[in-house]
Amino acid sequence: MNATKAENGFNWQRMVLKLYPFFVLGLLLIFFGVLTKGTLFSSRNIKNILESSFQYLIGCMAALFIFAQGEQDFSMASNIALSAILAAMISKTSVPLALVVALVSGIAVGCACGFLYARLPIPVFFLTMCIANVIAGFLGPMTNYQSVKTPVSMLNLDNTNLKLLVAVIFAVIIYVIYNKTTYGKYSRAIGASPVVARLSGINLSRYKFAAFVFTGIAAGIVAFFSICKSGGASKATGTMFHFNVMVAMALGGATTGGPKVKFRCAVIGPLIISVLTLGMNLARIPVGMQNLMKGVLFLAVMVLSDRLSRFDVD
Repeated sequence: MNATKAENGFNWQRMVLKLYPFFVLGLLLIFFGVLTKGTLFSSRNIKNILESSFQYLIGCMAALFIFAQGEQDFSMASNIALSAILAAMISKTSVPLALVVALVSGIAVGCACGFLYARLPIPVFFLTMCIANVIAGFLGPMTNYQSVKTPVSMLNLDNTNLKLLVAVIFAVIIYVIYNKTTYGKYSRAIGASPVVARLSGINLSRYKFAAFVFTGIAAGIVAFFSICKSGGASKATGTMFHFNVMVAMALGGATTGGPKVKFRCAVIGPLIISVLTLGMNLARIPVGMQNLMKGVLFLAVMVLSDRLSRFDVD
């Protein structure tokens, strides 16, 4: 009987750990739906939720691999700013070329981070923070401390349907790589135990390098669509992006590395962030209180995940 109770308790805690992001999203939708008297569910606000989720969906899906390895990329914000500025400069000559430049710039920074991460015995936190600061130091002089404007025609690319198409294509590619290939499997193995992964013959340097290539691609995509939306770029473009990705992944259930980092974490997390932010804005909650609510929710999720982290989730 005791064994049965223990087994039932085990299954219950596994289920909570697996589904709590969906519970959080559901509770937020109900709470702000009531608080805003249904305004949250208008077609315009649903569109706003999808719009605001786009960049974090891209960022979180690309960051799946590095999160699975138990690390984070703190250079994404600076990478986005650099890629956006370069793309904005080139956009006056050619818009398609601006997209290419944004992707090349993002991937180049990602490769630099990945190479140093794979080769140097430096904690990834300090490494990516240093690279972010180095890039940030160049952005001001590069733009003469002013915004770089883009052609007005680029605003036409700030299209919800286009963003949804890009997000779906990107999601399918990442899903297949993360769940159906050895790269995703080995990334989770590295996060579970780097020592065991190395002894198993996994080339850690190769997989660590590739993880930053994905975040570099995401930085390029986000940078391009950022200038399409804002009509320009500055050193402030992408500010705190890496932190918001980290929070979104945590709220989606990816609080530790290894097998617990699921693809769904990169989808549900950005939706939670978007619903929470839009709901608080519609309810006219002061900015200070918004930060407090976000902090409390983030802390609650971290505590819950820590308490249940010893249980594996299928």
